[in-house]
Amino acid sequence: MREYLFLIFIIFNITSCEWLDPAEQIPSYLQIDEVDLNVRPGEGSASHAINTVWIYVDGTANGVYELPAKIPLLYEGKHELIIMPGIKLNGINTTRAVYPFYDNYVTQVTFVPDSVIKIKPVFNYMEGINFHFIEDFETAGTIFSSSTASDTTIITTNNDEDVFEGIFSGIISLTDTKDSVFIYTVNSYSLEPGLMHFLELNYKSTEHLTIGVNVYTNTGPLTYPYIVLKPTSEWKKFYINLTPLSTRYGATSSFIIFFSSKKTSNNVEGKILLDNIKLISSQ
Repeated sequence: MREYLFLIFIIFNITSCEWLDPAEQIPSYLQIDEVDLNVRPGEGSASHAINTVWIYVDGTANGVYELPAKIPLLYEGKHELIIMPGIKLNGINTTRAVYPFYDNYVTQVTFVPDSVIKIKPVFNYMEGINFHFIEDFETAGTIFSSSTASDTTIITTNNDEDVFEGIFSGIISLTDTKDSVFIYTVNSYSLEPGLMHFLELNYKSTEHLTIGVNVYTNTGPLTYPYIVLKPTSEWKKFYINLTPLSTRYGATSSFIIFFSSKKTSNNVEGKILLDNIKLISSQ
């Protein structure tokens, strides 16, 4: 009798487990190792630093992932996949955001449980955005001038170890006797409140670099150091969000972009290398 009751107990528990724990859905996997940026004429370099993606399936959010990523998705069959490109805002690791000037990657995907779909999204700049300037240092002259207090200025270099891409990059050389620089855009630009504004650039440096704006308002000029980039031995892409400045200073202001630095390293020569500087606004 006891053996009979024990058998009933086992059968009941097995059946109960099946009732309480139905078979888990097997995910399909989306694998994204890298992405590309496609550029049209007049948009400058295809250099980018897209390192995060926002995933949507049929309009439903399915998470944010740092690249490269193997993403489990509980879908089967054909669905619309939307991938939004993310960047480090102002170069800060903990501040990830969808970049407003790249469009979304949209495609149809057929998901199969327990299988991996590999894709390489290609993004584009949004149509209709305004490139105020693109400085890639590939033509004679630059858009920058130096202040009277500056010890040196920016010039072009074709030294292979200093060039990011193309034939030339911009270089600022600092020494113990010429240890400070302040350069600014020759032209001023209107950054309208209510729109989005970003400064893009490629950067490599032995010194800290301050990026700021000279703001010309109805009450007079204002110099505003905005962000400081740390030295880096590798080329990095930065996206500097200037939108808060346009909101703060209003529609009647005009803006000049400046770069400044003072040599603090122990190197005989301090080098600040720049390329593909773009000032972009939404429309």
